[in-house]
Amino acid sequence: MKLFPRLFLNSLIAILLAEVILIVMVILLPVRDLQSDIAELAFLHPDTKIRLFYEIQRDSRRAIFEGFIFSFPLATAVAAGFAFWESRRVASGVKRLEQSSRIVAEGRYGGHVSIEGKDELSSLAEHFNTMSDSLQRVAEDRHELISMVAHELGTPLAALQGYGEALADGIMPAETASRAINREVLALRKIASDLLLVARAEAGSIELHLEPLSPVALAQDAEDRFAALFEDQEISFAMTLQPDLPMVFGDYERAGQVLANLLSNALRYTPKGGEVRLELSGEKDAVTFLVKDTGPGVARKHQAHIFERFYRVDDARSRHKGGLGVGLTISKKLVEAMNGKIGLESSPGQGTTFYFSLPSYQETKAS
Repeated sequence: MKLFPRLFLNSLIAILLAEVILIVMVILLPVRDLQSDIAELAFLHPDTKIRLFYEIQRDSRRAIFEGFIFSFPLATAVAAGFAFWESRRVASGVKRLEQSSRIVAEGRYGGHVSIEGKDELSSLAEHFNTMSDSLQRVAEDRHELISMVAHELGTPLAALQGYGEALADGIMPAETASRAINREVLALRKIASDLLLVARAEAGSIELHLEPLSPVALAQDAEDRFAALFEDQEISFAMTLQPDLPMVFGDYERAGQVLANLLSNALRYTPKGGEVRLELSGEKDAVTFLVKDTGPGVARKHQAHIFERFYRVDDARSRHKGGLGVGLTISKKLVEAMNGKIGLESSPGQGTTFYFSLPSYQETKAS
């Protein structure tokens, strides 16, 4: 059944049903009150009172039925008007939704449907708009991913081509070319590994081997790995450990990867002559790792998005620094998977402190 006939029929039935209920209520009203009122008319003969009662009752019912008959055309007109107005509103909203859905099906996202009201149709429009925005963000992320991967792959691929040509022309010795080619291949593998890891992290499918581990051992491994790198960049590096730190519960390799990401980030954005500090502090329930640098800092408007996939701050985190922009995203997912917390504190021109915490082993064991 079409929308207008269905609405018209439903409205007409509702109006007629209301009138029928009204009639029944009037007919079934107690007649004792009427009888008592007439009985109080002492100047009337008893037979006249009886006749008057039945005449009033008969005339009242006749008036009610005649009113019902005469109101039927009006009820029909009201039902038709309501059905016409409602069907036009619904049909218009459905048509806009249909047009917008066709646009989305063609791959053009981001369009919105405006339907006023607070009924199911307007709610459907809101959900459609939310879906459209989500698809738009997915499309933008996909486009950004393709552009970023193409850009990041371009540099090592161009280098590989140059080394290959130099090797073929005899310009570069085979041993030197081999080392250079191996370096660029490792860079390509790093890009592929980062992309795969962020995909697994967002899907929640990273395999973790949770166990009690020493936060001091994590920090010392990181110091051994990065001390020479900071020295080469003429950046001061220091480590401070709170005494008697408790054991934490986590994945040693993944926790080390998070710490390495934060230290690499500090190394990348701290200028020569600057300083990076690694500090560890602990309480009964958790141990916190802090990486403090004297870099350019991060503006407040960027801090809420700094852990988002592929997000880059325009100045301090521009492309010439390299990387896919997924290191902090991976770190956040890994820390959360180990039931920890991660965040940052920063002000422009005053450096940045990235921190993450892991639950203590004793607290985890007790819970």
